[in-house]
Amino acid sequence: MIGLIFAYSASGSSQITSVRLICTDLCQQSNPAAPKPFDERLYEAEAETAVFKKAMDNAEEMLGEVDYGVYFTMHLTYKDGTQKEYVLNIDRERGKGYEGLLVADVGQYSKAYSIPAKYHDELNELIYE
Repeated sequence: MIGLIFAYSASGSSQITSVRLICTDLCQQSNPAAPKPFDERLYEAEAETAVFKKAMDNAEEMLGEVDYGVYFTMHLTYKDGTQKEYVLNIDRERGKGYEGLLVADVGQYSKAYSIPAKYHDELNELIYE
């Protein structure tokens, strides 16, 4: 579990007050026939931010190097004002057992985390609604 890595900001506050997603070119290319979901979207409702937090808390660290493209850049703001940036990859399709990808920059390297299919699908529903 990565709850301690992602859920807590520098001062120990775990409450995410907003999530800002930016759709990259790869986000659009994942299904050229489908419309781009958005350029940028801000999630501030507690029910919405809770979906992101739950997915992050249940993600599992991936060992070794990970080769990936970037679907979304995700900017979190915590109650204490701390901000963190991640890469979030959530496929357009749900219900097929796909896992999500979460990547955090930690100093001079990145750590990658796999988001279980259940939480991938919950994020998918929120993002691609």
